[in-house]
Amino acid sequence: MPTYHVLASIKIDHPELRGPSYAEVAPGTSSPFNHLGLSHRAAVALYEDIRAGAYDFGSEFVREVWVVRETAHALGCRHACVRRKVIRDRVVAGGREVEEVGARPH
Repeated sequence: MPTYHVLASIKIDHPELRGPSYAEVAPGTSSPFNHLGLSHRAAVALYEDIRAGAYDFGSEFVREVWVVRETAHALGCRHACVRRKVIRDRVVAGGREVEEVGARPH
């Protein structure tokens, strides 16, 4: 039975807006934001939530996201992209709004 992984990266573009419990980082720092071992339904739902902006904040936003399927077989694991990689960025530098600026095909 295949499992699905949502692979994403967060861009921290305004670290000064993060809470005091977060480690200090330089503006523009990227951080992985991965969810592994999901069902197809859960992975696609998370992918769509991310694309809709559910994980975007004034201090950081999801820069890119895609979904892969992992299938075990006799020689190991096989991976296949099931939702294309979407690249996102701030509409206006310093603004809060994020939009898709590119995508990579399957």
